[in-house]
Amino acid sequence: MHPDKKEYARVWSDYRADKRMLCWLLILFFPVLYGVVKPLYSLYRFDWILIGLAIGWPVFVGFYFLRIYTFRCPRCGHRFFYRDDVGRMESYWSNHCVHCGLPKYGNVDGPEAGNEITSAENHNLEQ
Repeated sequence: MHPDKKEYARVWSDYRADKRMLCWLLILFFPVLYGVVKPLYSLYRFDWILIGLAIGWPVFVGFYFLRIYTFRCPRCGHRFFYRDDVGRMESYWSNHCVHCGLPKYGNVDGPEAGNEITSAENHNLEQ
């Protein structure tokens, strides 16, 4: 049983939000460090500011990376980027599920709905 179109839209919207958040966390690390934390630290000399950034920022980056890494395909329920039979992440930049071939941001009405793809076919799709 496949989710309806609204559920697909919600799942893809959540994925996009996580991906954007991860990008912003990576992009804003140094501007926040030098634009906000460094001036505050030079004024107040609170070590907890640096400790909080040193611990908190990587925790948030790791959290969002894991959410993307473990993202499950809305069609087949397997991890979208991770092949269980190979035991590794195939490609973060993949444009389709490595298990069922669902295009990224696709829905159940795609032409390949319900078609399982083999590892060899998956390799050909990536080339």
